[in-house]
Amino acid sequence: PMGRRNAKKRRKAPPIPENRLSFSARSAIMIEHRKNRGLPWKREAADMLSMTGYGKGEYAEGGIRLTAEVRSVNNRYLDVAVKAPKIFLSREDAVRALVRKKVGRGHVDVFVSLKDEREKPASFQPDLRVAAAYLQAVRALQTAFPETENDFTLTALLKVPDVLKQEESALDEELTAALDRALSEALDALNRMRETEGKKLK
Repeated sequence: PMGRRNAKKRRKAPPIPENRLSFSARSAIMIEHRKNRGLPWKREAADMLSMTGYGKGEYAEGGIRLTAEVRSVNNRYLDVAVKAPKIFLSREDAVRALVRKKVGRGHVDVFVSLKDEREKPASFQPDLRVAAAYLQAVRALQTAFPETENDFTLTALLKVPDVLKQEESALDEELTAALDRALSEALDALNRMRETEGKKLK
């Protein structure tokens, strides 16, 4: 019984949640994290950064209107979530890499919105599988009701939903440059806000 009581006494206390640590303790953790990532880690720079912040960047040229917004909250490690139009799916890894380059730690949400108003030729692609299914249904109806006149034409087929589909725009260099510029601007604004808020916490 005595040994059991001593064992209970020797149990380590649970770690203190990071949001209850002092500012200097949080700064020490941040410095170590930045060292491990090869980022600038001098105490005077790290001490001045709050974990919470917001930044916004915009690009509006040549018919492209793109907005990037970045929000960060406290988190021991860097965690990045990206919400962007489907056209930027192939750029998500590059977006995360840019965030890692400019932000050492915290949970970071990235929001991207796009209006592409550039004049581009429309491109349509027929869905032959859907068209064939409709034609098969028409022929089956004609067989079942031979007395009915078949007035189903190609023009009528083109009016059937989903037979013609407009091809989506592809990601091009101009859109890629717009995303990179707006996101960099948003991250710089985020860090300025974090620095301002960090000074207030000192």
